[in-house]
Amino acid sequence: MAGDRAQHVRRTYEAVIRGERRDGELGRVAFCTSTDDLAAGRGDLYVALGLATALAERGWGVELWPMTRWDEQGPDGVDVAVVMIESHIPAFIPAEVRVVAWVRNWTDRWAELPYLDRFDAIWCSSSDSASRIAAATTRPVEVVPLAVDHHLFRSFGATRDPRPLVTANFWGADRGLFSEIVAAEEIEFVWYGVRGVGLPELPERIEHRGRADFFDLADAYSRHRVVIDDVIEPAAAYGNQNSRLFEALACGALVVTNTRRGLDELGLGEVPVYEPGRLIESLNAIAGDADASAGLVDRLGTVVLERHTWRHRSAQAGVLLEQLIAAPPVPRDDPFLRFAAQQEVRYRSAMNEVERLQREADALRSDVNALRESTSWRLTAPLRLLRRGRPG
Repeated sequence: MAGDRAQHVRRTYEAVIRGERRDGELGRVAFCTSTDDLAAGRGDLYVALGLATALAERGWGVELWPMTRWDEQGPDGVDVAVVMIESHIPAFIPAEVRVVAWVRNWTDRWAELPYLDRFDAIWCSSSDSASRIAAATTRPVEVVPLAVDHHLFRSFGATRDPRPLVTANFWGADRGLFSEIVAAEEIEFVWYGVRGVGLPELPERIEHRGRADFFDLADAYSRHRVVIDDVIEPAAAYGNQNSRLFEALACGALVVTNTRRGLDELGLGEVPVYEPGRLIESLNAIAGDADASAGLVDRLGTVVLERHTWRHRSAQAGVLLEQLIAAPPVPRDDPFLRFAAQQEVRYRSAMNEVERLQREADALRSDVNALRESTSWRLTAPLRLLRRGRPG
């Protein structure tokens, strides 16, 4: 059943990506995302598609405008464009389109943008984030938190693994999470996520299962009692909670996170929070009182499903979108803004080429190292030394 549900949601998202949900009697909304590739693992895409599909159910037309098209004039024929990434300079968005900046993370970066007033409105995922942004702009600011796709993230009554589940990625710098689970010597963990370079060898009690597909996460959350969350510092500073919080709770898992900020305003103030170096204490307390933990996860899951699904969020967003469409758009016809957007496009192109060359260099280095470690290389070493005139 979980697999059927995941496939249904995947097909729904793919329909938006293919442009099959563009038309709607209430208006048209484009989400400017980092990518339109569901396999890329980019959180902004899943957030955009969650809200987009819920808006489509209410009668809105929705589409994506991925980064590969940000150097084009567009999106055309839409009423509102929702910008998901702070590096998207909205100079190429048509003048008649209202533009919303959705600040879900990196609040300080957004607040420091010199063109923040060129957006028609700003949405923020927490009250603290909204306060910071409101101090930096004259544009209207609204609190629009993240939510969960309840069509996908629901418990299906599976037997639950007592080992805590980790679904964070390691990209080369430990945000503290991996130090915590390594230090919790008495506890076994299951980890889904990218294992980048620089992570020391993990003890056998941490079972790494590789990267999980987004559409497999609901199954994983439904098979574990506890999920460890890890909010990065720029988000924790403003209470910008992760999607993981809503998704795991909706699946009936108890989330243990590393910051209390932002939880109360979501009605999730009971979520357990671990202090640095004390994760093991929180996990032992949960394991030591199974009845209390079961009651807690029921209460928290109910709050999520009653207040924080994309269906709920689309009702709020729909009102805000109607207000935007009724107001004249903010002028963005600025040669300096356009020049900045062109430079940003050139920068992204150059960085893509750098990354491509780095991947090629890494692959070549790996091939050379494999050759040097091979038996044939070692056997022919004396002959190579003789040819150089330096016998060993």
